[in-house]
Amino acid sequence: MLRAKKPWDVMFQNRVKVLYFHRRADLSAKVLNLLEEYLEYVRDHAEAFWEVLHWFTIKYKPERDEEDDDLDQYSVSAKLYRERAARHESVGRSMGARIRKYISK
Repeated sequence: MLRAKKPWDVMFQNRVKVLYFHRRADLSAKVLNLLEEYLEYVRDHAEAFWEVLHWFTIKYKPERDEEDDDLDQYSVSAKLYRERAARHESVGRSMGARIRKYISK
């Protein structure tokens, strides 16, 4: 299964690590701390970022015009959908707050 391979870890490891418009030596300690904090946040939430960037649909219930008496077949999909939605909402909310915090510093 794809999730078992944790592709978000690979995505984080292969991220761009070069600042093209700034030299690290020219950045203040405050900016370096903000960058470090941001990278830690992205690393800790890499799964949600990967899911956002590699979007795919999850069918978690039958369509309106479908007749389906066996709703158990959707239970795993519904669980994955709820977990993914919760991660996205959590990261979206906290990322917005983080950006506001970074801008105000």
